[in-house]
Amino acid sequence: MIRSAWMPREKRIPFLIDFPVLKRVICCGVQMVFVLGTIGGLAAEARADPPGNTPGPGMLLHQDKKLLRRIQDLSRKDLSFATGKADLNQRDRRILREDAVLLKRYPKVEILLIGHSDERGNQIYNFRLGLDRGKSARQFLESLGIAASRIHVVSFGKRAIPGRLLCARHRESCWRRHRIVHVVGYLPDEKVAFRSPAQPRPLPAPPARVVTVQGEKRRKGTYLLLPAGKVEVENVFLYLHDTSTQVASQNFSLFPILPSSTAVNIQRVDEDYYVEMIAVFLGVTDKLELEADIPYVYRTQTAVTSPVTASGGTGTPVLTNQFGRGLGDIDYGVHYQFNAEPFLGVLWMGNVIAKSTTGTNPFTLPVNSSTGLLNDLPTGTGFWSLEPGLSLYFPITPVVFYANLNYIYNFSRNFGGALGTINPGNATDLNFGGWFSFSQKTIFTVGYDQMTIWPPSENGLQVPLTRVLQLGSVLFGGTYNVNPKFFFMVNVAAGVTPDAPNVAISIRFPLFF
Repeated sequence: MIRSAWMPREKRIPFLIDFPVLKRVICCGVQMVFVLGTIGGLAAEARADPPGNTPGPGMLLHQDKKLLRRIQDLSRKDLSFATGKADLNQRDRRILREDAVLLKRYPKVEILLIGHSDERGNQIYNFRLGLDRGKSARQFLESLGIAASRIHVVSFGKRAIPGRLLCARHRESCWRRHRIVHVVGYLPDEKVAFRSPAQPRPLPAPPARVVTVQGEKRRKGTYLLLPAGKVEVENVFLYLHDTSTQVASQNFSLFPILPSSTAVNIQRVDEDYYVEMIAVFLGVTDKLELEADIPYVYRTQTAVTSPVTASGGTGTPVLTNQFGRGLGDIDYGVHYQFNAEPFLGVLWMGNVIAKSTTGTNPFTLPVNSSTGLLNDLPTGTGFWSLEPGLSLYFPITPVVFYANLNYIYNFSRNFGGALGTINPGNATDLNFGGWFSFSQKTIFTVGYDQMTIWPPSENGLQVPLTRVLQLGSVLFGGTYNVNPKFFFMVNVAAGVTPDAPNVAISIRFPLFF
C-alpha cells in the first residue's frame, strides 16, 4: 500500500486525472492513514512480550521484580524486642506498615517471620519466646488487612538463622541484636530467590534430673524426678577434711564418748574422709522416685593427745595416726513431687531418707587406754535414722531458686555394759540457693547450708563436754551436660562456722538407662 503511492503516473486511478486539486487532497489523506497505521502497529509490537517470555502462573513481570527487591530491602530492617518480651514497639509497627503496603500491591507475595532470641536461657524457653515474637508481628499484619494464609511464622530460638551473621560476644550490645524477628518477602515459586530457611531440627531433651523451666517435651509440666521406668546410676566421690575435737558431717555424726576414768586430753584431731558411693535412682512414676546410696568409706585420722598428770596438768603430747575402711551406712530414699505445674510459682517435693547401720559401729570398737582413742576408725554411726524433708523450687529462667528443710531423727540404741542406752542427738538441716543456666550445657550453683546437731545423751543424760553444734557451709558447684544421657557435677562446701568441716568436695557422674 505505501509503495503504490509511488507508482508511475500512468498506473494510478484514471478518473482522478481530470480533477487535480481533489486528486492531491485524496492522495495526501491516503498517505497519512497508512503512516499512522504503521506507527500504531509498531507501537503495539513494542508493548507485546517477546516470544517465550509470556508471564505464566507464579512468574513475575519486570516491574514486579522491582517490587520484590523493595520487599527484600525492607526485610533487612529486623523487628527488635526487649529482654524476655514479645511486644511490638513503635519502630516495629512502622516497619510492618511499610511491608503491608507492598504486600497489598502484590497479593501473590508471602512473608516469613523468623523469631530469634539471645543466648541466655535454655533452648526450649527461647524457642517459645521467638515464636511469640513472630506471632505478635503476624497479628499486627493481620490487623492491617493482610490475609493470615500469606503470613508464616517460624522460630529458631537462640540458634543461628541460616544466612544471617549475628554477634557472638557475651554482652548486652550483642544480645540486643539477637532479640529480633527477621522478615523475609518471597513468592512460593522455585524461580524466585527469596526462600524461607529450612525448619530447625528438634533439640534433644535435657537430662531428666536437670531442672528446666518448661520441663521435658514428652511430659506436660515441669518434672524434677526421673520419668517412669527410667534408671539413673551415679558414681559419687566425696572428700571431706575436718579439724576439731568432735567429728561431724552430713553423712556421719561421731562423738568420742569415752569412759569417765580416761585421763586423756584431746588437743587436736585432723580427719580425712574418702568416700566412693554408688547412688541408684528409679523412676516409679513421673512424680515418684526411689533412691539407694551404697558408700565405701576410707578414713584417716591424726590426733594429738596428752595424758593428764596428778597435778592436773598435761604430759608430753603424743601424735597418733589411725585409719578405717569398709562399707558405710546405706541410705534408702523416697522422693515425691506434689505438683507438675507451679503453685504460687513454686514446685513442691517431699523426701524421706532412712539410714541403716551397715557401717562399722563406733561403740563396739576397743579404746586404746594410753591415748583414749579408738584402735580403728568406724565407717558408720551405729544408729538408724529417719530424715523427712520438704524441697521447694522456684523457676525463673535462667535461674531456679531452691530451698530444702530436713529433720534428722536418730533412734536410740542400747549397747549394754557401761554405755547403756545412747542417743546421738537429732539434727535439723536447712539449705537454699540457686541454679544459674549459662547455656544449654552448663549450670552453675551457689547456696548455703546450715545444720544444727543437738547434744548426744547417755541413759537419758547429756554426755559431758558436749554441746549443740552449728555447721554452716557455703556451697558452690557446677553441672556440664556432655550428652542427653551423661553429665557430671562438681560441688564444694566450705565451712564458715567453727564446728563445720573445713571443706567437702563431691564429684558425681550420672548415667541414664
